[in-house]
This record gives sequence, structure tokens and C-alpha cells, in this order.
Amino acid sequence: MRSQTKGTSTQNEVESRCDRIQPPAAVRFLAMIDVHESPFLYPMAAHGAWIVLLYASLTLVRAPDAWGIGRTSDGANPYSAIEPKLTANLRNQFEWPIFFYLVCILLIIEQSNHPLQTGFAWLFVAGRILHTCIHVFLTGVRWRGLVFSVNFVAVLAMWCIFLSQHIILP
Repeated sequence: MRSQTKGTSTQNEVESRCDRIQPPAAVRFLAMIDVHESPFLYPMAAHGAWIVLLYASLTLVRAPDAWGIGRTSDGANPYSAIEPKLTANLRNQFEWPIFFYLVCILLIIEQSNHPLQTGFAWLFVAGRILHTCIHVFLTGVRWRGLVFSVNFVAVLAMWCIFLSQHIILP
């Protein structure tokens, strides 16, 4: 009988300790944010989908060399001219876009739905897609530079608006 009481007591202690365990502060904070309501989730998802499409395209372009699928009659890769450009463009998707994702996450956390910010976010995504098309299929460095500048300014504007609301005009 005594062992049952002791076992129950230990079980009650464990249950009591479990009741007192709180999730980390970051988890509790994120649980308060309704991400589904944020207009910034969609441009982030669209850019992420674009990156997945680029990876899939790169896999297909490399298929003749990697697996021998789609080689020309002389054994060459018909996409050899596109592969280095596609690789470089995919690498570019992880440079300036990091600042895009960071400002979007901050805007999601503060539950912003500023229409100008949302417009800049979509402008950035459209610009990244256009930048890829120019980079991979055209040789116009001038056009690519122009589109990159639009992307750059869109994210810079997002940061300026965000910072102005928190530093200059709190």
C-alpha cells in the first residue's frame, strides 16, 4: 500500500512539474501572431516558389551531363550555354533577397498591412522573375542592371518605411 501512495505521489509531482513547464518566450510570442492574415506571406511564398522552379530548371538543364538524358546526337548538352547563367541567377536569389525576407518577417511580426509595403514586396518578386528571364535568356547587362536596381530600390524602400515608423516617427 505504501508503494502505491509513493508512486501516486511521484506521479503527482511529475504532473505538477509538467503543468509548470512553459514554452520558450519566442514560441509564445509567435503563437500570438496571425501569420495567415499577413499580406507579406504571399510575396515571400511566391519568391520561394520561384526559387524551387529555378532549382527544378537547373536539374533539367544539367540532366544531359548528369544522366545522359536529352543529349544531342553528338552527345553534347543542348543547354550548356544556359546552365552557367541559371546557376549564377540562382546564386543571386540568396544575396539581396535575404534583406527582403528579413523586412517581411519584421512586418509580419508587427502585423503590418501597409499597402505601400505590400506593393513594394510584390514589385520585388516581379522584378526577381524578370531579372531571371533577362539574365538567362538575354545578354543585355544594361536591362539586367535596370531590373536589379528596381529590386534593390523596392527592398530599400520597404526598409526605409519600416525604420521611419520605428526610429524617426515612433
